[in-house]
Amino acid sequence: MRKLVVGLAVAASILASSAHAEDWRYRHGPRPGYGGGAIVGGIVGGMILGGMLNQMAQPQYVPQPQYVPQPMYQQECQRVLVGNFWNGYRWVQQWQMICQ
Repeated sequence: MRKLVVGLAVAASILASSAHAEDWRYRHGPRPGYGGGAIVGGIVGGMILGGMLNQMAQPQYVPQPQYVPQPMYQQECQRVLVGNFWNGYRWVQQWQMICQ
């Protein structure tokens, strides 16, 4: 139903714009060299409209939540300062992880 309504709206807008262009040509007469912009505008407008309609037609996938099991046993670790030493440029602290 949604596609039908969008299709009818597009057809009506194309019909209305082409009728206006023909009415303008009838009043002002044909002018050479003025058709290129209309052709390019129609192609670009059609590409934009087609891209929008294509984006609406594609289903949007939502990732499902994943189950991640938690580890049953988790080690408790502590960070312990072993000492300070000079590396030739500055004092550096040396740390060690101790897990039980």
